[in-house]
Amino acid sequence: MSKKHSLLGAGVILLLLMSVVFTRLPATLDNTMPSNPKATLSKQVTLGIVKITPKVVDVPVVSPPTATVTPPKRMAAPPVKVSPAIPVAPVTHYDSSYCPVDFSQAPDLASAAKIAQQVCLTSLPQVFAYLSPAPQAPPYQIIFDTNQYAAYVQYNQIHISIAYARSYPNGIASTVGHEITHLDQNYPASSPSWATEGIADFMRNKLGYTWDYFNCKPTERWTSGYGCTAKFLTFVSNRYDAQLVHNIHLAIKAGTYSDNIFVSETGKTAEALYADCRLSDCYGGGQ
Repeated sequence: MSKKHSLLGAGVILLLLMSVVFTRLPATLDNTMPSNPKATLSKQVTLGIVKITPKVVDVPVVSPPTATVTPPKRMAAPPVKVSPAIPVAPVTHYDSSYCPVDFSQAPDLASAAKIAQQVCLTSLPQVFAYLSPAPQAPPYQIIFDTNQYAAYVQYNQIHISIAYARSYPNGIASTVGHEITHLDQNYPASSPSWATEGIADFMRNKLGYTWDYFNCKPTERWTSGYGCTAKFLTFVSNRYDAQLVHNIHLAIKAGTYSDNIFVSETGKTAEALYADCRLSDCYGGGQ
């Protein structure tokens, strides 16, 4: 090999080494290199068919994994078990230690039964207070049943006709207001015929209940009982002596009654008082 060829080979090797060195230098050296174009070394050296290009590796951007939140599964409500309706038994009694009511034979009369009980509870003590102490201890029972009368009293029981109660529902309070007086009478057989029903109607009026027997016929007198007697006794009590009926009641129960009690209480005979009553139109209707 000649000296010329030796120098050429050494130059090639030197150029290759310099190319490697310059490709490894940082990019910042570009700004510190001399501005002389002749002094600028190319980062890319081409020798024959050999071309060395620095390889750029792309690093993919990996997104963080997204957490998937699954909502909890909703539990279905258990089926509701519906029990069959239990039939409600109708009310047939109103309990009370003083005035219990039995309307088991006619449950449709519940309203009438409640009215009857209220009259008994509120008015019977007033009857006992005016006439005399109760002849027997409570309870005083009210029974709605089938009977031939509108109402009647037996011992300490008031019996009210079911048919009557259905036909005259507005008369229940007045009827019980009359019957409760019988619980305090229990008069002996020798008592005057007008006294039992006449005093019962007098007390009904005194308690403020509607009067069933408003007018008396021209042929009726103060001794006819019921409303005719009651109006006469009301007239005399209001004008002469408020305790007249109370005293008559006690005299009858004691078996000592006579018409002379009117003279001792008012100074007038029963007939004279009856004449005054008629003149005052105490019966109404000009009778």
